[in-house]
Amino acid sequence: MFGLQSEASQPFIVGGREFPRVTWYRHGSLIRLHLIIGILLLSSATNGYDGSMMNGLQTLDYWQNHFNTPSAAKLGLLNAIFSVGQVCGLPFVPLLADGIGRKWTILLGSTLIFIGVVIQTVSTTIGMFIAARFIIGLGICYTQSYGTLTIASEWSWKAPSVLQAFPSVIQLFLIWLVPESPRYQIVKDKHEIARKTFQTYHGPASGDEFVEAEYQEVLETMALEKEFAKRGISELWNTRGNRHRFLIALTAGFFSQTAGSGIVSYYIFLVLKQIGITNSKDQLLLNGGLTIFNFVMPLFLTSTFGMCLAMTGWTIASQQYSVTSTTTGGRAVIALIFVFMFFYNLAWSGLLIAYVVEISPFYLRSKYLTVTLLAVAAGSFFTNYVNPVAMEAITWKYYLCYIIWLAFQSVVVWFYYIETKGRSLEAIAVCFEGDDAKVGGAGATEKAKELLGVLQTDGALGKGGDIELQVEHSKI
Repeated sequence: MFGLQSEASQPFIVGGREFPRVTWYRHGSLIRLHLIIGILLLSSATNGYDGSMMNGLQTLDYWQNHFNTPSAAKLGLLNAIFSVGQVCGLPFVPLLADGIGRKWTILLGSTLIFIGVVIQTVSTTIGMFIAARFIIGLGICYTQSYGTLTIASEWSWKAPSVLQAFPSVIQLFLIWLVPESPRYQIVKDKHEIARKTFQTYHGPASGDEFVEAEYQEVLETMALEKEFAKRGISELWNTRGNRHRFLIALTAGFFSQTAGSGIVSYYIFLVLKQIGITNSKDQLLLNGGLTIFNFVMPLFLTSTFGMCLAMTGWTIASQQYSVTSTTTGGRAVIALIFVFMFFYNLAWSGLLIAYVVEISPFYLRSKYLTVTLLAVAAGSFFTNYVNPVAMEAITWKYYLCYIIWLAFQSVVVWFYYIETKGRSLEAIAVCFEGDDAKVGGAGATEKAKELLGVLQTDGALGKGGDIELQVEHSKI
């Protein structure tokens, strides 16, 4: 997560064994798996599109006239309400994901997004538009606003709004191609289906031994978690390892939205206005360029420290423009915005959810992810509401707050964010709990071996298909 090293030279550890890495695009099964993952990530496309769309709409005269040129405070509410919808829906995510499964939960979210986009597109008042954005947030690409700038009607803002539903519509049709998580299937005692899923997507590339080791590790780890884990909300922080996870889940979500990217994502037109770029066409071109740049450039320490340096340069350039009003200062701001977003996309954009998911044990995964998304929503609400007001009131001086905050983020990342590269999802638990980690398979800790012995004696283990559970954990 933190450095650029040769992956080919590093083995992948599964079930306590080292396996050679494979190149995913040379194997049809892994290509199919990546395409399936792409279907799941379409939800993120809707979320990412939102910032670009709202940036674009605020530069369109038809949108401004239709909603009577919203004030800075109303603009803040307009963007922040998206996060309020997320906050209201997130507490139900763990219940739905663990109850009806990940697939059906995603299907429900896509449906809500579609309904919200319809209401947003036909909005006749700013209140209706805000309500629609609440629904879209409840259900949680490319820029299209520049292409609609030349439409001489209200469809210049309605067309981008309609297009926001595009990822969700595709997801509604393609979600049926996505298999349910094999770990979820094991929890529901559908072991053969889970094993078949591992074999279908990992077997052809990594071999039967890999699948056996993987299945064994997951099976036993899930059994340990099911029998010995507490089920209350306090489980999120009741051990040293879980407190560490909770800290990461909370800060990762909040940091991702309070690092300064919200200024670029939702209020780039205010930034450009303060450096003398007021033409709608120029603003949309720069907004589109940033969106494409963000899409092309998607670990944590380099990213955060780089943003701190870029924001420092951005602040200096903005101050110089405010004094001299020269084009040199304005151009420097634009260049440094791109540098800032390069570092942001290096980790916080592409790895945020993946990192939180992989450090979390399965039985707490949806809960830790919910903590992260709640922190994302809280950070997004705060910055979206405060940014336009502060930028209008104190202009470039507001960036000084971000420099201090990014320095603090860098310290937290340096001391608390761990490296996870080269380990399976189950084996990562050792990084947090050490010898007390409840990890099954051939790489089980001494504590896990003891607990597995108890489970076998009590008859709790025995649903592993035709794979014998390796309680003694001799090397395979």
